[in-house]
Amino acid sequence: MHLQDIKELLLMLISNLNGFHSLKAEKSQLIKTLFFSSFILIISLGICNAQTSTVSSGKLNARTESITSNLKTQLGLSPVQEEKVKNLYQESLQQIQQAVESNNGNKSVASDQIQTLIQQRETVLQTILTPKQLSIYNTASRK
Repeated sequence: MHLQDIKELLLMLISNLNGFHSLKAEKSQLIKTLFFSSFILIISLGICNAQTSTVSSGKLNARTESITSNLKTQLGLSPVQEEKVKNLYQESLQQIQQAVESNNGNKSVASDQIQTLIQQRETVLQTILTPKQLSIYNTASRK
């Protein structure tokens, strides 16, 4: 169940509260308890969703740092180049992740989008690297 579905359910429960005023005290208390429990469940789902995004973001940052570090070592990037490469890979990996997520995690469906994103990244990378660095990068990429 998606968070939006849960929100709609909660709104429906709220709109129906007016009809509950005529119920006996016991039933009213039960409904309040169910309503409160539903609210807690919705909050919990939101927290879980936020934690999942944070974990994914953490993995993405670690991957970006690893790639940047490797390229810095292999190509002798200057500090300015290192920052540009880091930002480029951060954005590119986020876009790739979004492409996969928008296709329900099916990488084969998203493969055309991913290839386009990688080509765009490579085009920008060519503007950051020197000709010598680009030659080393292209040689290493073919292996």
